[in-house]
Amino acid sequence: ASRLRVYAPMLAGTARDDLARDGAQIADAPLDLSRVLPDCRLVVHLGGSGLAAEALLAGVPQLTLVTHVEQHLTGLALERAGIGRCFTAFDPASALPASAIAELLEDETMAQRATEIAMQQRHGAPLDAFDNACARLLR
Repeated sequence: ASRLRVYAPMLAGTARDDLARDGAQIADAPLDLSRVLPDCRLVVHLGGSGLAAEALLAGVPQLTLVTHVEQHLTGLALERAGIGRCFTAFDPASALPASAIAELLEDETMAQRATEIAMQQRHGAPLDAFDNACARLLR
């Protein structure tokens, strides 16, 4: 847990205490993502588009723990791009073993892909693609 940073305002006190005792850094306020994400190896989140975009721009692989359709679409898009894994937390039959998270932390290919996509995103490629798609639609 010493490598873990957590902001989870609704996390139960006992879970919070256990994580802190094991060395996790528990934040009482939202984290400044522009400062935190560049040092991350993996972002685990619910699949919201805001955090997904921030992590994408920072070049950090993502594990989404999705609970509804919008999050699921985000998680699947990250997975298709090769920069994340989507876990369907809404499915009672699904299980996420600790080994799966360890594999993501060690996945050099995914980390490299996330870095490449971040560079593309920061240097105008998505705007060019958007502009081109709009031009095609207008023709």
